[in-house]
Amino acid sequence: MEESTSNNKDVGLFQGSSQFTLIQNVITEVMCFLVGISFNYLSEVLYSTTNDMGTLMGDISFIYSLPLTISFSNIITVISLILFTSAFQKYPLFLLAVISLIGQIIISIGITPSLPLIYEAHASYSTPIEITVLTMCALAHGIFSAFNFASFLHISSLLSHFHLILYIVGMNTGPMLSSFLDYFGYFVGGWKSNMDYVSMMLVLILIEIGSLCLMIFCYCYIKPFRKVIKIEPTSLVVKNGVVLTQWHKMKILLTSSFDEMKEVVVNLKYQVASLLMVYLTSNILYPGMFIYYHISASNQLDKNNDNYTFLMKNISIIYTGSCVIGSLFTFLPSHISKKTLLAASVFRLFVITTLTSLISQGGMIVVKQYGSQSTSLIVNKVHLLLFVLMSLSSAIIGITQGYITSICFISMIKRAEERVATYVMLLSVSLISFIGTVIQIILVLSFSSLFDF
Repeated sequence: MEESTSNNKDVGLFQGSSQFTLIQNVITEVMCFLVGISFNYLSEVLYSTTNDMGTLMGDISFIYSLPLTISFSNIITVISLILFTSAFQKYPLFLLAVISLIGQIIISIGITPSLPLIYEAHASYSTPIEITVLTMCALAHGIFSAFNFASFLHISSLLSHFHLILYIVGMNTGPMLSSFLDYFGYFVGGWKSNMDYVSMMLVLILIEIGSLCLMIFCYCYIKPFRKVIKIEPTSLVVKNGVVLTQWHKMKILLTSSFDEMKEVVVNLKYQVASLLMVYLTSNILYPGMFIYYHISASNQLDKNNDNYTFLMKNISIIYTGSCVIGSLFTFLPSHISKKTLLAASVFRLFVITTLTSLISQGGMIVVKQYGSQSTSLIVNKVHLLLFVLMSLSSAIIGITQGYITSICFISMIKRAEERVATYVMLLSVSLISFIGTVIQIILVLSFSSLFDF
């Protein structure tokens, strides 16, 4: 199998690229980290926004429509990118990265003044206009986040392993930073004000603008950076002495690309299988299967509203923070074997998913049955036990996701040609995330229907 083509892979882990000076390495490493933060920060902002809207309105569709929308636009974009770059052998990595950041900046600036004071409003205050704005932003974010992942996972892997690790850590840091600001604003003030929301968006806008400026600076003033990320297309003009038409060239290139991807999947089957199971587990569980309050009750009683919001905010910060912790373990000098990673992924999918779903939904039955008895000792004990168990489960899911996915990304980039490895990772992550989100929605609705919530 074709090995990674970068010349920087044999350099020490913390030394960056051998083609850069110390200052150039620092600048490009900061750039990779900030671009990674920009990748999925907005997703958590949109999730927290719709979570609060859904809680106020008692409508489950608000919480699950946006993750599904983002996943759908993401997978369509990924497939289109793979087909285009494979058929035409055009790899505009820098252009895609710039487009992704400019698009995300426009979304962030546009959405900030567009939403009402939904955190302070009653259900009647939110209208279909706000939902439409959120949905359009989710569609656009799915596209631009795919551009970000496709371009900068490839770019960072061409620079050095350390650049790649920083990008991966940044990818996990974005949702954690968003969740932290959301958590801080809600619990310090007692409620989520419009200023908290603007502050959360302002941090994202500054990070995205800083990332874009650094990227343009590196491309214009760091010549080795510009040289490293330039990919020359394969020469394919004649076959058996016959000049090929554009259609035949595209057909041959697509077939060749798919064969390369198939080879990567076969030879790196442990890593690919681990990625699929890890993302499937996380997208099935987060956030719906961690919640033991049904959303339809949240707009009926203030107590339910407060409890539901408290649980959502805590699960979010624990899960996203644990993902960052897990990704930081990639800095350790040694790592567990690929078979152990696969075993851990299987355990997450079949054991943790089943236990978490049964415990949270079983707890929902107890909360619903005894919920009106606010002083009930049973309900209080159930609340405490469920909160501890769900917090522990979200921490386990987060840490293992951060670690396993980071190790799999690095391993695949190291053992395969960067372009092909990126294709496989893009397709695997986006496709299984969409499938996992659909399964989560089906499970939530099934439990709700089964137990008449």
